[in-house]
Amino acid sequence: MLFRVLFIFLFFSLIPKSAWLQNREYNPGSVILEGIGINFSKTTSIENISDIGELMLSDVAFQFLIDSNNHFKIVLPLETASYFRIGRNMLYLEPGDSMRVFLDRNYPKSARFSGKGSAANSYLKDTPFPKAGSFINAGAGISGRFISNWKNILLCADEREKTLRSCKNISPVFKNYELGRIKSDIINSLYYMQLYYEDVIPKDSLKAYLAEYDRLAPPLLKKYAAGFYDASLLVLPVYRNILKVIRNYSTPNTKTAAIPVEDWLFAKNISDQLKHTSNTESVKTLAPAIDRIKNPKYKDVLQNVFEQKLLQFEGEQKAKIFRAIDADNMTVSIENYKGRVIYIDLWATWCGPCLAELPNFERLKQEYADNNDVAFISLSIDEDIKKWQSYITSMGLKGNQWNTNRLNLKDYFVEELPRYIIIDKDFKVIRQFAPKPSSTDTKKIIDSLVLKNNF
Repeated sequence: MLFRVLFIFLFFSLIPKSAWLQNREYNPGSVILEGIGINFSKTTSIENISDIGELMLSDVAFQFLIDSNNHFKIVLPLETASYFRIGRNMLYLEPGDSMRVFLDRNYPKSARFSGKGSAANSYLKDTPFPKAGSFINAGAGISGRFISNWKNILLCADEREKTLRSCKNISPVFKNYELGRIKSDIINSLYYMQLYYEDVIPKDSLKAYLAEYDRLAPPLLKKYAAGFYDASLLVLPVYRNILKVIRNYSTPNTKTAAIPVEDWLFAKNISDQLKHTSNTESVKTLAPAIDRIKNPKYKDVLQNVFEQKLLQFEGEQKAKIFRAIDADNMTVSIENYKGRVIYIDLWATWCGPCLAELPNFERLKQEYADNNDVAFISLSIDEDIKKWQSYITSMGLKGNQWNTNRLNLKDYFVEELPRYIIIDKDFKVIRQFAPKPSSTDTKKIIDSLVLKNNF
C-alpha cells in the first residue's frame, strides 16, 4: 500500500504542469486523459454508460493501448458532458477536460486525478455499484434485521451527500445528477436487499427475514419513488436500473413528466429486441417501432443498431473463438468444445441476479453430467481475478470455471449481466440471448439441438 501511494505521488509530481495547462486549451471539443493504468489489459476501453450508451449495440466509446510502462494517453472527441467508465472507475467527462490520471483496475478507490475535471472524478471513485445493490455492497451492507439494514442505507446516503456538498469546482449540473444518484441508490439498495438475503441470512431464518421485508419495504419504496420521474437522470445507470420500481410504486407529478422517461423505456425495449434477434426478418419487423420513438437521439441510435444487425446476418453466424483462463490460471479456449452443444453462463461476483441464478445453472449442469454432447461453461468477467477465484472456491463450484476480459467478447455484445449463450454442434450461435438456467425453455432448446445433431 505504501508503494502504491509513493508511486502515485511521484507520477503526479514528475509531469510538468505547464504541459497540462497547454493541453487544457487544446481542442475544447475533446477530453484528454493521460496517466498510469495498473492491472488492465494492454487494450482497454472507455465505455459509454449513459442512456445513449445502453441503447447502442456496443457501449465501447473508445479503445486505447496501455504500454509496457503502464502509461496511456487518450484524446476522446466529446460534444456534451456524460458518464463513462474505465474498468470499475466511473468518470464524468466534459468537453475541454484535461486530466492526469492514476487508475488501478483492482483498486478503483485508489484512483487519483488532477487537472480540469478532477474534482468530479475524485468524488466518483467512491460511487457504489448499482448491480451490487448500491449501499448493500453485494451483501456486505446487510448486518442484521430489516431496520438495521435500512438505517445503514440511510447512513451511507447521508455520508455521500455530505461529501458531495463539500466538493468544490464541480458544475451545478453534475451536482444535481449526483443528488439524483444518491436518492436512486437508496431505492436500489432497498430493492436489492431481498436479493442478497439468500447469500447472507442462515436458511433457518430466511423465511422470517423475507416476511419482514415484504411487510416493511413496500411503504418505503412507495415513499422514495413518489413522483421520481426525471428524464435528466436517465444518464445515470442506477436511475435506469430503478425505473421498474418507480413505475410500480409511483405515478408522475404531471402527465408530461413521464413522457421522456417512457420514451427511453420504449427505445430500450426495441434495443433489447434488436440485440436478441436471430435473423434478418425479425430485425425488419422492428422498423415501424423505431419510427415511433420521440427523442431524435434515441431514434438515430436505434436506426444505427438496426443497420448493424442487418449486416450481422448477411453471413453465417458462426461462433467467434475467444480465450479465457480457468481457475488454475491456465489458458482455455471455447474452440476446444467444437462438436458439442455449448451453454455459456456469463456472470460476475458483483452481479446479484447472476448469483441468484447460479444454483440453477449448477442443477442444469448436473442433469447433463453424463452427456458428452453438452458442455457447460461458467464464464466470469470479474476484473478482480483473486476475488473470482476465492468465490468459486468458497462455493465449491466445479467444471469449466472460466474468466475473461469483457473486451474479448466484443463479438457477443455483452452489455449487461446475467447473460446466457447457446452454441450448437456446428459451432453456430443459436441463441445470443438464451433463456436463463431456471427457464423450462432452456432444457428444451438443449435437448432439441442434441437430437437434431444426432440424426
